[in-house]
Amino acid sequence: MSRSLLSFFASLPLLTVSACGPSAAELQRAHDAHYRGTPIALLDGAEAAALAAYYKVYDRDDGEGTLVTVRKLFTADGGVEGVGTGDVIQYSDRSIALTYVVRVARADDGGFTVEVEPKVQRLFVGRPNPDDVPVGDPTMPGWVIGRTEALTVAIHDRLAEYEARREPVTE
Repeated sequence: MSRSLLSFFASLPLLTVSACGPSAAELQRAHDAHYRGTPIALLDGAEAAALAAYYKVYDRDDGEGTLVTVRKLFTADGGVEGVGTGDVIQYSDRSIALTYVVRVARADDGGFTVEVEPKVQRLFVGRPNPDDVPVGDPTMPGWVIGRTEALTVAIHDRLAEYEARREPVTE
């Protein structure tokens, strides 16, 4: 076996480890985080994180503290769907249309929280009306949860400079 082929196979475990999603601790920190700063600065950071994760921003409302990503199409098993020509969108039966709504909300302590909510629709070939798939629905593909968690942690990492450090509660 050639030396370059051996080094390729030796690097596979490293590639596998780096492709994993966020840990439970990272996700918990991101969900529990409170931020200091202006809502606009927090939205700027959330937008930069979304763009870095390949989610373009469709709409942003600084007054409401929200941004919405452009709808992306995925196959039922999470692969990216191809784009058609002209105004035609090509997708397969039971494809998933995924949009994220990111909200900056006032917290009780005067700071802010950031929430990432997936909006999911299941598309059917030959049927013009897709099915909404609400969060918590047992038919929600697991990879949607994984992508949502990854985006949540990416936004949290981007907003690290604004995070308000809170003392742990002792009883």
